[in-house]
Formats: sequence, structure tokens, C-alpha cells
Amino acid sequence: MPGVDFAGTVESSTSPEWKSGDKVVLTGWRVGEMQWGGYAQKARVKASQLVKLPAKLSTKQAMAIGTAGFTAMMSVMLLEDHGLTPDQGEVLITGAAGGVGSVAIAILAVLGYKVAASTGGPRRMIICAASARRVSSTAPSWLNCRSGRC
Repeated sequence: MPGVDFAGTVESSTSPEWKSGDKVVLTGWRVGEMQWGGYAQKARVKASQLVKLPAKLSTKQAMAIGTAGFTAMMSVMLLEDHGLTPDQGEVLITGAAGGVGSVAIAILAVLGYKVAASTGGPRRMIICAASARRVSSTAPSWLNCRSGRC
């Protein structure tokens, strides 16, 4: 059963970390690949694979973020931990039309960064909608999204 992410309610647990009724999230851990995944109605996983669902986040919101959002946010946090600030110029996002890239563009734009996006395919409109300032596809020239030429 596929599905690399899931969020839900613990039905039962033998682990002292979790009790019936706890709201949890799981991302990654090869779920959906090596064991039943998030498309299943129920899943049995290791307690160590679960994370408590933040109180202000619904299970639906958690799944909208998913592994791509989690990965993108961790990447942005790491860039900032290494001193990157919005006033230092554009940040290039490669693979920008994919899940992680498109979420990274949105996060960076909200934080005030200028984003240049690169993708290997003709999906430039997705990137433009996600707030990139410049977009490059397989075409060699850069396109300015804010001018509407993408």
C-alpha cells in the first residue's frame, strides 16, 4: 500500500511514548515502500517513527505539508543557520517544479527572499505561481516572472 506520509490518531500502543487518542504524524521511514503506507486506513509502525502532531495543526494540514514541505523547510532553516539572509541576493532553487522545490520557493518568498528557479521541463507556470522572480527551463534564457513573460 503506497503513501509516504500519514497523520492520524493512535488506536493502541505498547510503547510508553504513545497512548490511545494521541494525534501523530509520520513522514518518510520508507513507509509505503517497505511497509503499508499512508493510503491504508490503518498502519502499524514503530513508535520511534511517529511525531506528535502540533496542537494548532490538523491532520489535513499536516498532510498538505508532507515530506516535501518538511524537507523544504529544513533546507531553508539550514541555509539561515549558515547565515543566509534575504538581503544577500537571489537564492537559486533547482528542481523548482517538483514538490520540495515548489514549497521551498513559497517559503523563501514569504520570508522576503528573492528566488530564481530552475527546472528541466516546461512547467514554468507552476513556478511563477509559487513566487519565483526568475525562471529557467530547458530554454537557455532567463525569464522574468513578474513581467508576465513566463
